[in-house]
Amino acid sequence: MVVPGNASLTQGTYTNYSWTNISNGQIYGNGSFITSVSNLDADTYVVMGNSPYGGCNTPTMTDAFQLLEPNPLICTFSLLLHK
Repeated sequence: MVVPGNASLTQGTYTNYSWTNISNGQIYGNGSFITSVSNLDADTYVVMGNSPYGGCNTPTMTDAFQLLEPNPLICTFSLLLHK
């Protein structure tokens, strides 16, 4: 039995977050203040954070990471600002 992997953000400065598997397009978490997920299979993911307030010039941050083998240990990382 494969145990899902976990990941969390070290910073939570944005309001909305999305955790997407870029290999199959499946979204593993999406919404307000979702700074951690615990249902990740081994694959490559993109995490995006943004704030719904501030109009078209609202900063968005994205980062990608690869989960090589899911396990119950938590993967914690910081996202970089991407324009």
